Amino acid sequence: IKVNDLCAFADIAEQALASYSSVVVLEDCIEHGCLGQALASRYGKKRDFKLLNLGAQFIPEGSVDRLKHVYGIDAEAVVNAVEVLHG
Repeated sequence: IKVNDLCAFADIAEQALASYSSVVVLEDCIEHGCLGQALASRYGKKRDFKLLNLGAQFIPEGSVDRLKHVYGIDAEAVVNAVEVLHG
C-alpha cells in the first residue's frame, strides 16, 4: 500500500493489515514519529513488523539512489526484510 493521505489510511489500516501476518513498512524519513512506529504500536501484537527508515541519523548529501542503498531503504533492503520475516 502506498500511503499519500494519512487520514484516509487510518480509516482502512486495520482492514488492509488484517490479511497479513507480517508487514514491512518502508519510509524515507527518520524513525521518530514515523507511520511505521504508529502502525507497529497499534497492530504489532497481532503481526510481525519490520520498519525500514532512516533511523535517527543525520543524512549527508548524495544521489537519492545511493542514499537509499546506504541507509537500507532500497528495493534490495525490502527483499531482504521480507526474506527474514518469512524465513
